[in-house]
Amino acid sequence: MRDWPAEIKVGALKYTPMIVCQIDDNDSLAGSIDHTQCIIEVVANASREAMAATLWHEVVHAILTQCGFTEGHIYESAVQALGYHLPQFIVENHDLVEWTKKMILELTNE
Repeated sequence: MRDWPAEIKVGALKYTPMIVCQIDDNDSLAGSIDHTQCIIEVVANASREAMAATLWHEVVHAILTQCGFTEGHIYESAVQALGYHLPQFIVENHDLVEWTKKMILELTNE
């Protein structure tokens, strides 16, 4: 896929996103994350939009897992909601994202 990220940094960890044909012999999975190996897998036979949504879904798993949240119905509901809405929020609030990046960079360079 064009412009597929080579690496995604979440906290102190660097995850490698991979496009795969299938995940664990399970045709119903669109994506998965291996927290110990820092690998995110997304199936190749989905649309670009579905692949992007799946990648964000797995990134949210990484964020919440690093924050100590555990699996469960409410957890997965939060992952679903954030996985779909964060990318849209970032695109629609470009000025806020750029301002935040600037503020963080200034703080880290002090």
